[in-house]
Amino acid sequence: MNLNDAILSRLVRLLAPLMVEVSQRRALVTLAIGSDSERKQDLLNSIQYEGVAQIFVVNLVSRLDSFGELEPGQRALVKLLQSAKDQYGIDKEPIFAELMQVLSASDVDSASASLAQLDPIQIADSKQRHVFVSYSRIDSDTMKRIRTDLRVANLVVWTDESIELGDPAWYGAIAKAIEEAFCVVVILSPDAKSSPWVDKEIEYAMNIHKRPVFPVMYRGDQQTSLPFLLAGTQWVDIQKDYLFGMKKVIAAIGSVTSRATVETKIDTNGGFKLGDYHLTETTWKQVADRVRSGLCTVFIGPDVNDRLMLPERELAQQWADKNDYPLPATDDLAMITHFLGLIDESPDHVKESLLAEWFATTSPQSFNSSNSAYEILAALPVHLYITTTYDDFMVSALKAQKREPTRLIYDDDESSWDGKKFDEQHPLVYHFYGHHEDPINAIIMEDDYLNYLTDFSRGDRAFPDWVQRRISSTVLMFVGFNVTHWNFRVLFRILTHLKYSRSPHVAVQIPMPSNGIDSEKLQRRVCEYLKKYFMQMKVHVYVGDTDDFLREMRRRVETKS
Repeated sequence: MNLNDAILSRLVRLLAPLMVEVSQRRALVTLAIGSDSERKQDLLNSIQYEGVAQIFVVNLVSRLDSFGELEPGQRALVKLLQSAKDQYGIDKEPIFAELMQVLSASDVDSASASLAQLDPIQIADSKQRHVFVSYSRIDSDTMKRIRTDLRVANLVVWTDESIELGDPAWYGAIAKAIEEAFCVVVILSPDAKSSPWVDKEIEYAMNIHKRPVFPVMYRGDQQTSLPFLLAGTQWVDIQKDYLFGMKKVIAAIGSVTSRATVETKIDTNGGFKLGDYHLTETTWKQVADRVRSGLCTVFIGPDVNDRLMLPERELAQQWADKNDYPLPATDDLAMITHFLGLIDESPDHVKESLLAEWFATTSPQSFNSSNSAYEILAALPVHLYITTTYDDFMVSALKAQKREPTRLIYDDDESSWDGKKFDEQHPLVYHFYGHHEDPINAIIMEDDYLNYLTDFSRGDRAFPDWVQRRISSTVLMFVGFNVTHWNFRVLFRILTHLKYSRSPHVAVQIPMPSNGIDSEKLQRRVCEYLKKYFMQMKVHVYVGDTDDFLREMRRRVETKS
């Protein structure tokens, strides 16, 4: 069967959220296909499970479609859909039923017409961001063909063809284009593999800015054309069947754009509904006005660091793996370090070793591009930054802006800065949980957080007087936090017992993975949870990418109208 664009796009959109992790892919495919015959086992063994979810799915769909029937009257692709359907709610059953009927029909194009009415799709990115195309200049003709086909599919495409290679403006234009892209298409060939610029673009997109990278094999094979940075990933091969290969690429990109990022809005009647990604105009204006006036306190969470150093959750997983951690929640650093401290009978040694290892692989940052989260935060006229991380990124970013910050750690002697005035030029960076240079006193383990709360409940101050006064009179902006993690829950619990401004506060929340639940249904449940969680402090919740939020905040602060 030659799958048409519409069917392929819908299959990827439905299946990709179920196959984020390799373990999920293996489990669902094995469940669908079975392993009760040598033929089925050969099929399972022929499937490559690594790579970006969207590319994995388009290749899997193509493989199962070409395989045909597992048993007489039992198509492999239909069996996969039957297994996937059970992972969703009943609201998706009509779409799955229609898809399975279409895949069983002899005339796919005519049979899919009713499906288009039942489940309309929109390939274009709702925010009109672009696809960045990385390629070797030797492959320019193929790049132009791919660029044109992506644009025909209603996608905005960015290439560097209009910029002279080596021109001083070229470097900045490339970086900016990758930062503002929602995904990257890499055209693979032996020349692209040997190009240092293609390598840099892949590195910047995939590892620094966490953009999905979709490799397209134009010339060569895995050995001759796959860059080291993409080792272990899958690609779409367009060498033998260009048209079908591009259908797969467009379907993969479409599944990314269809995951519209949503934002929560609070009705005047207290109801909760999904919005169109932005806060209400009233909330934006109120918060931007306060930020512009220097009346904002920023709380920085660990997720802001994900593009600068090993993410905390990945560090936790590494330590869980190498120390044979036997309990669930292998991404909970507080729980893992607490366990290891008890087993080793040396909590201090665990914290020293962990922070030394973590920061040994962390490079200093220059903060000179103006587009990272820290650079945007440092450019805002904020007097107080409260960080729950253990690094100096905020201090470095402020210095790069020619500001003169003071760093204070929660257990420092305050007498050294008594009477000192903090303002826009001389901001304070307060480390709420300590610093990596003093690992023993850093708040990392579960018991550390509990003891912190206990001390507060007994009357100890959580903040110095000036910090507490500042919190009580300014808008609070929370960025880079996960509400389920200890570092936020303890902070938020303490804040709810303090006096704070009645101005609208904002918390930026990264969208949670769907885990197989219908995207809109999940987001509604998540948003209702977030609403109730933050209700006690009247915090407005923005669900979306932190960098997108901060860029929009910067634009509004700089626009005084």
